[in-house]
Amino acid sequence: MPTRRAAGVVAAILALTPFLAGGTVRAQDVSPTPAASVSPATADPEGERIFEAARRAWNGSNYPRYTTYTVGVRYQKGSRWITRHYATYEDMRRNLVFARVFSPEEEANPKTPHGINLSIGPIVINPDHPEDPIGPLALGINQDYGISPASSPIKALNDAEDVANASELPVIGHTLTKVRDYDVRLIGTETAPDGAVVDHLGLTPLHDPKRLKLREMWVDAKTYVVRSLLLASNFNGSPLSGVSWRVDYRIVDGAPYLDTETAQAPVTYRGQGTLRDVTIAFTDVNELAHLPWSMQVGIHPGAWITDP
Repeated sequence: MPTRRAAGVVAAILALTPFLAGGTVRAQDVSPTPAASVSPATADPEGERIFEAARRAWNGSNYPRYTTYTVGVRYQKGSRWITRHYATYEDMRRNLVFARVFSPEEEANPKTPHGINLSIGPIVINPDHPEDPIGPLALGINQDYGISPASSPIKALNDAEDVANASELPVIGHTLTKVRDYDVRLIGTETAPDGAVVDHLGLTPLHDPKRLKLREMWVDAKTYVVRSLLLASNFNGSPLSGVSWRVDYRIVDGAPYLDTETAQAPVTYRGQGTLRDVTIAFTDVNELAHLPWSMQVGIHPGAWITDP
């Protein structure tokens, strides 16, 4: 294989060919060497192809009308491990979520607040420091972070009945339109823990990097269903939104459901310490065609942490 230097010598000889042959050199015979550049549209056609196939696969996923599940958060605070669970259900057709604001752990051991949270402008005097600084979670289990062109924002509602009886029309489908938000490259092919072969993609946003959060993606090489993601940020509030997150999905009947979300760095709350190994897990997943009346009762203040 010729080196760059050898290739340059060959090019120089070719350029001098008209002289060696005794011919006349015209201006059109000598063209300037174009500056090296790589167009994002053609930087890695294979990576782009896999990404578009993954978008189509997600767009074609079939979800039930409702899904019930438990969102659990676990982390280490100082020398203690803290765990909270929140019963949740979602209208999968409208991306509407309702979550119980009090976890079983809090109901079993209610905490007496200390402090009054008196605010004078931006300053809080004698603030209360809860044992769990993260607070309640209201998260959709089908969150796709903008992969599907048919996706719409997941909304957290305060009234349980609103989820079951929303007046919004369900989304039937969208035409797949190609929108170039990322420069995509194929990093390589890997083997998932369950033995599946996955394509590992790297993504660089072409604009609006704070909104376009995808940075890496692992896609099933056979079905093109997304298995895992690496996000630059996640959630709607600081400091959870200030670190990157690894997101893993479980595949049910060909559709991706969130399995775990893992913070890739410690999360520091001002005055409340640093949380390490923060992991959010989605368990007790059940698909329902109708919600029982017992689940449609409940009005709570809005959850503190929701999807982006």
